[in-house]
Amino acid sequence: MNNNIMLIKGRHQVVMTGDVPLFNSDGNLLVQDVQDNNIFVVPVCEETIKFFNLRLTENSSIHNSDSRNICMTEQPESIVSFAVSSATSSVAAAASSTVPSAASAAACWKDDNEVRCLIHLWQDHQNHFKTMKSRDVWSLISKDVIKTNPEWKQKTYIQCENKWKDIKRKYMETKDHNNKSGNDPKTCKFYKDLEEVLGEKPCVKPVSLASNLNKRHRTIINSKEQNDFDEIFEDSESSTSQSEEGLLKKKRKMTRVERELKDWSAALLADAKVREEARERRHREVIAESKVAIDIYKEMMGKLIDKL
Repeated sequence: MNNNIMLIKGRHQVVMTGDVPLFNSDGNLLVQDVQDNNIFVVPVCEETIKFFNLRLTENSSIHNSDSRNICMTEQPESIVSFAVSSATSSVAAAASSTVPSAASAAACWKDDNEVRCLIHLWQDHQNHFKTMKSRDVWSLISKDVIKTNPEWKQKTYIQCENKWKDIKRKYMETKDHNNKSGNDPKTCKFYKDLEEVLGEKPCVKPVSLASNLNKRHRTIINSKEQNDFDEIFEDSESSTSQSEEGLLKKKRKMTRVERELKDWSAALLADAKVREEARERRHREVIAESKVAIDIYKEMMGKLIDKL
């Protein structure tokens, strides 16, 4: 029974170890589907060599066998279709189980500028990790790497991600080492480039530095609480003294007013007293005059009575 396999440019690529393609025990070529992250095998023929742009050495040979049922469809060069027997498919399944992952195969990063490009592309795409799947973002990065310089060999998204994790791990180990007291300073490859991208990010804070900062943070909080308490106490004393001063000022102002009111009241009282004394004097005078008039009246009436 035959299974049709269609190769598509950009989706399928040869599994490599360094610059050498991987073959199974039957001499079939291991191919990775970067979209589904699967590995399968295809026979080595002129079509596969042309499709993957492989170069044969003097010891290499193209195996043509009818048992593989190799055929070409009239499709563009970017798509090639194969009919592979079930035996070959079983070999592909075995290859998938023996080879961990094509993406996990060691990628060759010979050019340091390619790694620097990866670092800065990660910086350009870092916000995409918040809204997109990590796999999709790394796929974009892997495509941008090859767009930057077509001479660089195509890397899968997992190879780019693994390379990033590797250089980031070494950078963090170096940074943590340098932040421990008593250690001699050391550096690592791409340290300066990573320092520009990750130097101020809290997510890559070294362990020792993070613990020291946590202790320092607690100390700052405690001192801040003490300072806040002192400030509150000082503010309380200040507000108390200000209140006392305010009361004293108000008291002094009220003394002056009271003095004026007292003088005014004293004047009113004195005037009222004078008027009262005058009224009483007039009253006494009226009583005295009335008494004199009564006495005169009695005297006259007495005389009249005597005449009668």
